[in-house]
Amino acid sequence: MHPVVVVLFLLLFGEGTFYFLKTLLASAIEKTEGLTAALLKFLKLGADGIYMILPTTDPYAEVKFTVYGSLRFSDANWTYLLYTLCYATAVTILFYLLSTYFMKRKQLI
Repeated sequence: MHPVVVVLFLLLFGEGTFYFLKTLLASAIEKTEGLTAALLKFLKLGADGIYMILPTTDPYAEVKFTVYGSLRFSDANWTYLLYTLCYATAVTILFYLLSTYFMKRKQLI
């Protein structure tokens, strides 16, 4: 699998998904024995590593909470919407440039 696809996969499936996977694997390890338990421990080690690497911050949690609670969008929320748009644009450009760089480096394009 191409590294850019792996990074996008990790970004799309957030830390919550890997936390659930960790707890699911931990309970499965308790119930199994032998080679299956060893394989599950190895998978849990990978899920632990991915969970620890992924960011767990939510910078606009308070703003989202007020919008979700009142279902109203005030003028002050336009600033956060602009920040989010700038962040999404910057990340998109970054991944586009990285994928173009690595694809040219491997002479795929």
